[in-house]
Amino acid sequence: MFNNNNNEDDDFWGQLQGLGNYNTHGNLTVAEDAQFFMSQASKFDNMTIAFNNATIQKNGDNLKYVGTCAVVRDLVYLVDSIYGEGSDINFWGISYGTVIGVYLTQMFPERVGKVILDGVYDAEKQANVAPMKWLDQDYKGVESALIKWTEACAAGTGPTCGFASETGISTPDGILSKIKQMLDTAHRTYDGTPVTASSINDDIRHWPYEYILQTIRTQLYDQSSWSWLDRLFLKLLKSQSGTSSSFKDIELDSRLFKRGPATYGFFPEIYEYNYVNFAVYCGDTIDPQGETTQDLFTLTVQAAQSVSPNFASLTPAYSPRYD
Repeated sequence: MFNNNNNEDDDFWGQLQGLGNYNTHGNLTVAEDAQFFMSQASKFDNMTIAFNNATIQKNGDNLKYVGTCAVVRDLVYLVDSIYGEGSDINFWGISYGTVIGVYLTQMFPERVGKVILDGVYDAEKQANVAPMKWLDQDYKGVESALIKWTEACAAGTGPTCGFASETGISTPDGILSKIKQMLDTAHRTYDGTPVTASSINDDIRHWPYEYILQTIRTQLYDQSSWSWLDRLFLKLLKSQSGTSSSFKDIELDSRLFKRGPATYGFFPEIYEYNYVNFAVYCGDTIDPQGETTQDLFTLTVQAAQSVSPNFASLTPAYSPRYD
């Protein structure tokens, strides 16, 4: 959308950053934060309209060919070209690949050989139910993963958990409570420094609540990165105690240094400037029935207060998929 131009990308998404802007909204279970968040709906709405217009201007009619149906047709064509026309399609789908696998079985059942769906995503719901109708369920799995991490940390199973020994906390509930306390402190002390696509500040004191939370979510996705999550919490703890705030002194996976647009968090380099996820999601889901950004924000607050207190506030970071 921005021709791989860091400055254009930073300027656009920078509309959401800094003190008094969307990404400083904090924990939506707190009345003050929820009220501020709701006040940002119109500004966020204007941003998504601009995003939509810029995407259409750049891509034109090509967008009608974007979506999982098109991906599956391409997959069938590749199998025909490589293995011979009409060959069985054996498919293993991970993450978004789960959606592709489901679509494959429905669009070309006669071509299916063996299909493994290695994910928990509900592709049928994505295709048939308006996104806002199941928004409150979107992050239940992430909440469960965080609980599992705290249990493993407290029990000393899996990767070594330095956070438990450093804090002297030995129960999952205690660890979770400490994490929430640190996140709230990070939110209250954030100085407004923007997070850009061209650089990630090594000083965690300059990371906004949204960015930290999205980074936690990203690392929970794969248990192999749980040990890095331990280092994140340790660094957050030490930065707030005045001991250390830079990530330069700890070993990090080099794949974790690129930021996906608008989602705030560490992603593999291939995701930088990757807006196709928005286009695919919008292409797959049913058309909106008059829902507004105000509706989206209201449902997000409700989801945070009743279903996913730690991660529901991230949903509008993906909101172009709802528009």
